[in-house]
Amino acid sequence: MPFSELVDPVTKKLRSGEELGKIFLSKGVDPSDEVEKKLMCGTGVTAAVIESALQLAGFGGKKKIYDGSWT
Repeated sequence: MPFSELVDPVTKKLRSGEELGKIFLSKGVDPSDEVEKKLMCGTGVTAAVIESALQLAGFGGKKKIYDGSWT
């Protein structure tokens, strides 16, 4: 998921928790799912933004950020 979907296009800040929750639900992310979520990107920076958005949306569960580079 591109992190740009999670930020307000005008303010460049993360959207509200409610908006983020709707986005994650539309992508098939289950907030009650206990399966560990692995977040990755080229450097780990984008994955950290997604992890923050998941927290703000109230999506719990275990999460791990892969901080290695794919490039």
